[in-house]
Amino acid sequence: MSESPATTVSTPQRGSLLAGACLLYLLLPNVLFLAGWVQPWLAWPLIVLLSFGCFHLWRRLGDVRPVHRGGRRWQLPAVLLAGFLAVYMMGFNGDFPQAGDFLVRNAIYDSLIREDWPLHSARGEYFVYYHAFWLPPAFVAKFAGGVVAPWLVLALWVYVGIVLFVLSLYRRAGRRLPGLLLLLLGVACMQEVLGRADVIARYLPVQGAVDAYYSVVPVPMRYPAVWVQLVNTFNHCIPVLLLLGCGFGRVFRGTSLLLASALVVACSPLGAAALLVYLGFLQLPHLRHNPLKVLLPLVKSPLLYVDLVLLFLLGLYFGSGGGTGCVPAWRGDTFVGHPQDLAIAYILGTLFTLLPLAFAWRFRHTSAFRTAVLVTVLFPLVWVGVDLNELQLKGILIVFFFVPVLLYAAWPYARRGKRCAMVPMLVAAAYIPFLDIQHRLREYGTSAQQHERNIQGEWQGHLNHPEHYWYSRFWGKEAPLFYKK
Repeated sequence: MSESPATTVSTPQRGSLLAGACLLYLLLPNVLFLAGWVQPWLAWPLIVLLSFGCFHLWRRLGDVRPVHRGGRRWQLPAVLLAGFLAVYMMGFNGDFPQAGDFLVRNAIYDSLIREDWPLHSARGEYFVYYHAFWLPPAFVAKFAGGVVAPWLVLALWVYVGIVLFVLSLYRRAGRRLPGLLLLLLGVACMQEVLGRADVIARYLPVQGAVDAYYSVVPVPMRYPAVWVQLVNTFNHCIPVLLLLGCGFGRVFRGTSLLLASALVVACSPLGAAALLVYLGFLQLPHLRHNPLKVLLPLVKSPLLYVDLVLLFLLGLYFGSGGGTGCVPAWRGDTFVGHPQDLAIAYILGTLFTLLPLAFAWRFRHTSAFRTAVLVTVLFPLVWVGVDLNELQLKGILIVFFFVPVLLYAAWPYARRGKRCAMVPMLVAAAYIPFLDIQHRLREYGTSAQQHERNIQGEWQGHLNHPEHYWYSRFWGKEAPLFYKK
């Protein structure tokens, strides 16, 4: 997998439609966040400047032609149809079961539609969460007056993000796009099997096999791959994947990728932390040899200065919440007082996550390879969250993007013996996505009774549930500086 130039900026001309659509998709949540949460005297000038900066960046991108060998005509429509089915299986309308996280996500979306922005609790607390992804569909649903079902608006917004991601990959993958997407959705960390081993234990002819298993094996760290993150935390996953897809497909290149990355922070601040690692590795060689080639395009771009203001405001916003902390992993809730469990979970998780990269060793000097290694090794050691390490959960997404991409790039160079070793490993790694899809198919139904079972509606469309242990994660005491009260 070759590295793209760090600072290639074409002469001003009309940018590609795909690049403009991707920028607009990432821009809209930020515009609505600023309009809904920030003081108007600051929000509206910043919205104008941010929009102008993105337009200027788009004009500077130029028309970069696809670099792939054209695929067959049926491939791209078939992949887009598969993307539609994936969104359908996420269960927005209740035909398929919703993930457990939808308990909160449904309440957030319903609250954004029903209530004025910014949100406050019944006790007057200030809503602090990475909710920006919901704002465009919530805005449409708020003013649609019941013409369109809110779940349909959200599902369409999710599907548009997936379409843009697929089209970005297609620019470079071409006829190999289906294989690449199968890797992206199928590759998972084998340590995840430790967390779902109760499913396997049920089939063992041993009474009490599940309890016996968990009495021996320590609590594993979570390493959710692309499919699991997509169906559980689509609001964070899709913007991060879209930016990565734009980088892979060379929709954005060099400094343009860096400038566009600030638009992801409002939707996924922890995912953006992993993106920062990648962008740092991507620019590092050029900063060593000729820093002006990186710095000059940056300082000449109006978007840089607006990005800095936006990031400052987002820092104030996320810093005002009281639901998370940042401590070493051995002081996190799951492993406090159990350093031996942490050590075992960390070693197993790191080993199983990085094992596939042995087949892509020829690309060890690329930014993608180095990012995957550093994020896998470092992020589990910094605990951000309460009962789960949210930094690891969100940041590991970039690893499960790059591992399939590197395997995809290594496959043509692999000899028969190496391919024979790769195939069973990939099949085993697909166990977790397969298990989730199997569960969804088993619980499929279109009846009202099945919808009631499939939809996570226990919070009844609002966030005022102080009795729930998740409640404190969504509220700050008061609005930070520059924000609406």
